[in-house]
Amino acid sequence: MFFFFGVSSVEIVLASYGSGEEVTVAGGVLLGIVAGASMIGGFILGGVSSCLTKNLMRPEVVLGAISCAVLILAGALALVPDLAYVACVIVGIFLGPCFAAIYGAAGDIATVGEESETQSWVASSMMVGGALGTAVGGWGVQQYGLAATVMMAGVAMMLGAMAGHFSPRSRA
Repeated sequence: MFFFFGVSSVEIVLASYGSGEEVTVAGGVLLGIVAGASMIGGFILGGVSSCLTKNLMRPEVVLGAISCAVLILAGALALVPDLAYVACVIVGIFLGPCFAAIYGAAGDIATVGEESETQSWVASSMMVGGALGTAVGGWGVQQYGLAATVMMAGVAMMLGAMAGHFSPRSRA
């Protein structure tokens, strides 16, 4: 939930990039950069040995990494807005692996015969986080601006990383 809250908030911010609260072409370009870089992150993950991915794909590791990347994006928006394009590449590279880690961890902890239900609960939790992130993100952009809203998203993702640290690891 915290992860997708952050993702949705960042999407609202990026769509608003360039002219305050209005959707712009620049915002669409930033969202496209994140999407393209997310695929690159998936390709990189697919090319890493399974021994290494076991440690890297723990939810707290990838969510911690994307939290840091999102905070870099917040800094770019606050200090040098043109660096947002570079920061979006970094955010995107970690985005795809986050989804893989979350759904993979859910599959690992699911009770035999209840895998589908477990994945459904994860998807429902993400949708709740996405709805809240969109609402709060839109409010944040209007009240506090782009950088502050992205910073809030990074903090939410960090909370997700901490929750992932305390989650069960594998089937009993």
